[in-house]
Amino acid sequence: MNERDFRDIISEALAMYMDDDCPIKKVRSFSESGVLTGNEGLVLSLEDGSEFQLTIVQSK
Repeated sequence: MNERDFRDIISEALAMYMDDDCPIKKVRSFSESGVLTGNEGLVLSLEDGSEFQLTIVQSK
């Protein structure tokens, strides 16, 4: 498994978690969001307009 595969697993898990009551409204990859980095990761947009970035780095 590589970083991209793991990113996809996390993204799918978040998509299953998200419903009308969830504060997370959108999940995008770094590349989809235009984040300039060589790392894989996700940008989570919340209902209040805030955003969080999750960076995925393989350690072993």
